[in-house]
Amino acid sequence: MCVVGFYLATNKLSCLNCSTAMANCEKCASATVCDKCLSGYYPSAANVCSKCMEGCYTCNTATTCIFCSAGFVLVSGVCKECDQYVFGCQSCTLASGCLSCQVGYYLASSTSCPLCRTAMQGCAVCSSSTVCVSCDLGYFINGTNKCQSCSTVGCATCNPVTSVCTTCMVGYFFNTSAQCQLCSVQYPDCGVCNSAVCLRCDSGSYLSSGACTKCTTIHQACILCNNTSCLQCESGYYLPAAGTCQVCNILGC
Repeated sequence: MCVVGFYLATNKLSCLNCSTAMANCEKCASATVCDKCLSGYYPSAANVCSKCMEGCYTCNTATTCIFCSAGFVLVSGVCKECDQYVFGCQSCTLASGCLSCQVGYYLASSTSCPLCRTAMQGCAVCSSSTVCVSCDLGYFINGTNKCQSCSTVGCATCNPVTSVCTTCMVGYFFNTSAQCQLCSVQYPDCGVCNSAVCLRCDSGSYLSSGACTKCTTIHQACILCNNTSCLQCESGYYLPAAGTCQVCNILGC
């Protein structure tokens, strides 16, 4: 005798996996007859396990669901997303309404999931309209469980006691005054940098020896390139195999 999920081979010497013989089959007695499908599937014609409707965890036909997956509610045999009934709702029941909200929203009532950022500026995740759990970049949680802005422009995280910046946002770096300075101010056309060199250039420039050089130095019509050749030309030009932009000679090109 084989354990559940396996069936006895015709030679009676081994047990074979039901789901290998029949896709999505959980329980079977042979390689051709599925007794029970995996959750989210139902036995259709010819012993094939077919997928239930979207959001359905258990069904007996393609059109009738018995139990819905998390985040859905059963309405007349059909699964509807909780978010369709209450915007921002994560779990719900037809009788009780919304039970919990999605991340970034909080439960105000069975019919309301307001956005945390609407209740508290800079709040990304909250447990109520007055208690923030996680702030957006550039903010920190103060003693009243609210998000307070870091004192430095371009600051991503800062000390909650002193408000001193500890890390800068992408596109900024710590200058000699321990302030977050925009990369493009120190290194023209630079998108990401540290205090010493540019690490990534803006579109339309390429990185060479820690600094950005415009693609137009390769060709005046080049708008995307690497440090050796042009990769894309502006409208009205085309890029042949040679790697330099050529004027289109076709009318309207």
